[in-house]
Amino acid sequence: MLTWALYILATRHDIQDTLCAEITILAAEHPDPTFLQIDSLVYLENFIKETMRVYAPATVTYLRAEAYMTIDGVFIPKDTVIDMIIDMIPSGEDADDVDPTRWDRLEGDQSSPYAYNVFSNGPRVCIGKTLALVEIKIILFEIVQTYRCVKVARDFTVENPSLSLRPVGMEVHLAKIGSIRLLGARVWTPKEL
Repeated sequence: MLTWALYILATRHDIQDTLCAEITILAAEHPDPTFLQIDSLVYLENFIKETMRVYAPATVTYLRAEAYMTIDGVFIPKDTVIDMIIDMIPSGEDADDVDPTRWDRLEGDQSSPYAYNVFSNGPRVCIGKTLALVEIKIILFEIVQTYRCVKVARDFTVENPSLSLRPVGMEVHLAKIGSIRLLGARVWTPKEL
């Protein structure tokens, strides 16, 4: 998820600027913020959700039908295992657009926690969900106030098939804020190690 977040920041400087502004304000008011203060950053939360909506960390989750049902005219017997392909869930004219502000204007079914199913929900929710979100918020908070994601240096491919969207060969260049020195950050995949 962090890889894709840095990719978005490097390719969408408007999003990076908005996120940096929100983080800079909090860091100026609280040089050593608590997690609750970091957790209160609305745009950071929306950016993380949007990153995972567009580049889901897991590409599929499995559900079991607890009863006989019909969905869009298709009969599904009880106990049928359903593969839910997370990348196929987002729909609408702007589904491919990266827009963290969309999370501020969700209504109706879109605002249901079950509409955003990256970590699954209910009794089968990912056991690591809370820890993953805490870690990514703190890491992004530190990176964004220290570095600027400048560019993606070269073409990359996405590992397929895979349970997660893993970019192979992606390089995101970072520049330390207040410095002109570029730092190259290469994302390594297990096959390359």
